[in-house]
Amino acid sequence: MLQYTGLPPFIILLLLCVLSIRPIRHRFHASFYLGHVLLAILYLPFIFWHSWNLIDSWAYLWATVALWLASWTARFFWKMQPMSLKHEWFVGCPTNITYLPGDMTKIEILAPPSFTYERGQHCFIRMPEVEKWGNHPFSIVSVQDSNNQLTKNDKMGNTLSGPIEKNALHNTTLDEHHKIILYARTYSGFTRALSSHFRSQPSTDTINTTSTLLDGPYGGICRPVERYYDTLVLTAGGSGITACLPWLLSFTTKALSSYDLGMMRRVVLIWTIKKADHFLWIEDHLRNCVQRNQDNANGLNLQMKFHVTMDDDSFRNNQDCIENLFEHQSKDDPGFASRTASAQLASQQTSLDKMVDLGKVTKGRPVLKDLLSEEILEGKTLVIGCGPESFLTDLTNACGGLQKKVLQGEIAELALHTERFGW
Repeated sequence: MLQYTGLPPFIILLLLCVLSIRPIRHRFHASFYLGHVLLAILYLPFIFWHSWNLIDSWAYLWATVALWLASWTARFFWKMQPMSLKHEWFVGCPTNITYLPGDMTKIEILAPPSFTYERGQHCFIRMPEVEKWGNHPFSIVSVQDSNNQLTKNDKMGNTLSGPIEKNALHNTTLDEHHKIILYARTYSGFTRALSSHFRSQPSTDTINTTSTLLDGPYGGICRPVERYYDTLVLTAGGSGITACLPWLLSFTTKALSSYDLGMMRRVVLIWTIKKADHFLWIEDHLRNCVQRNQDNANGLNLQMKFHVTMDDDSFRNNQDCIENLFEHQSKDDPGFASRTASAQLASQQTSLDKMVDLGKVTKGRPVLKDLLSEEILEGKTLVIGCGPESFLTDLTNACGGLQKKVLQGEIAELALHTERFGW
């Protein structure tokens, strides 16, 4: 009997593996997710049937079932906000949708007080108005440990910047909530449905409102970075900046509030974008980071480097401006243009000029191995990266090649943490 009862679970296991292949998983993610769960549920009874309780095998299977049910129960009643035991059930979070240049959508969600998170974490969101059953992960850009400081100073706007009336949470006031910010680049599937759904609706407002079901947070780095590393290098490709920005916001805010930064002394941002106007996605965030760092006498050594790969016209039209600004940049602080040179172009400032105000701008794709070699000089360094697959491959190879500096005693430690767009 054991000879033929093993065939069904073998076929299910084979399907689980084949359907998890990256091209299939990316192309049909929603179907992959649902099918994966259903096949996993089917797999267990067939394994019970196949094992036939030989050598107490069912004891191990029942333990597996108990752990699986416990994990889903905990997630259902603890992480999924509409079913959380901490507040009223079946209530969504009011949400603002704002469209930005370069097919980017900004999502501002008024989360309940029980939704606490750390920098670098992500959450799953579901918008029934757009897609009833989809559950999609996005990096949380806002930083919770900076909410009080930012709200008091009215800098990044942790109060929602527009109408937010649909499906407001019950039994609490708006002051008891905190805003989380997500960014969604329009590709296919949910992000395209999100963009087309609200754009197709006639509206005189630039901000659309809806309701969001939150699930999370998940992920993150458990190790306290500021206690173990003195240099943090943030590398991002395109919308991968959403995984790096929370770290930049966190450290600059903590430095301003005299928070103990431990060993952390230097933060470097390397951001590669296709077009200069993509900088507008997070311009306000970056300017606030620079301003907070400048306001603090004991601020971090903060540097920003931007690489624009496809905007030839902008570079051609602004090359003279860039050269003029670079002439005024100090050798000790090559990341920032002088205020005098910037003021001359303030009246006709483009996206490219705005980048030059904050950091060094270079045309073309960066050579990560050379860039990281310049930035990783001594001590302990953590590199955090997010971007397209090719970008992360280059980053991983670059960090792998630089491990020789550790072996040669030039640096104490070089660690790498990467985030990916999808699974």
